[in-house]
Amino acid sequence: AGWAPPGWKAKEAQTKPKVRVSSVDMTPWQMLHTGSFWVIYLMMTMVAFGGLVVTAQLNPMAASYHVDGVVVAFGMTALVLAIEVDRVLNGLTRPFWGWVSDHIGRENTMFIAFSLEGLAVFGLLQLIHRPVWFIVLSGLCFFAWGEIFSLFPSITGDLFGKTWATTNYGIVYTAKGLASVFAAPGAAWIFATTGSWVRVFWAMIACDLLAAIMALVWLKPVAARTIAQAQLRLRLADATGAATGSGDTQRVA
Repeated sequence: AGWAPPGWKAKEAQTKPKVRVSSVDMTPWQMLHTGSFWVIYLMMTMVAFGGLVVTAQLNPMAASYHVDGVVVAFGMTALVLAIEVDRVLNGLTRPFWGWVSDHIGRENTMFIAFSLEGLAVFGLLQLIHRPVWFIVLSGLCFFAWGEIFSLFPSITGDLFGKTWATTNYGIVYTAKGLASVFAAPGAAWIFATTGSWVRVFWAMIACDLLAAIMALVWLKPVAARTIAQAQLRLRLADATGAATGSGDTQRVA
């Protein structure tokens, strides 16, 4: 116990993640009273909306732009091949963006990934009628939105602690359910009303880019303030405990 390879501490210091973590554990009720939670919830809803539109409406979109039945390679149509590529990239995106966020921070990674998704959706809007580009850009959309299932659990644990991490993220995850209402029946209704997917695409782009900006200009300072306030309350609780002779203070905000 306590053994570490030679030079381990030096290497660990060099690769120390640039992630701010609170040492205070918040209950779900306490989390709901922080501004950080509501910013996170709104951002996850917005980004999940774009990804769920591509998930739910990929088939009707392909049919609308007449690329669903075009054979591209290996006897597979553009739609079938796109679905295959999408699923692979949707799996790879989670460890990749998780690794990136451990090195440059959650909010910085969100800005990059959400911006990439917005650009991918814009490219899809312009080139969806071309089968190969339909495959490539739909795959890029999945690669740029699947990371929410790495980044949002992580930032939830970072800000609100580990004791109630599962319950807290379970609450955050309901944002996906809210987004699905807009992504499935909502997007389908817009298409049925207008006869075009263009407005849906622009709504996706707007949500992605707005969420990217929010990650830096809103979530980043709010998250820092949440951690600072929690740490201050913890120090006050420790000081109170020491003054009253109690060595056991409750580590909650």
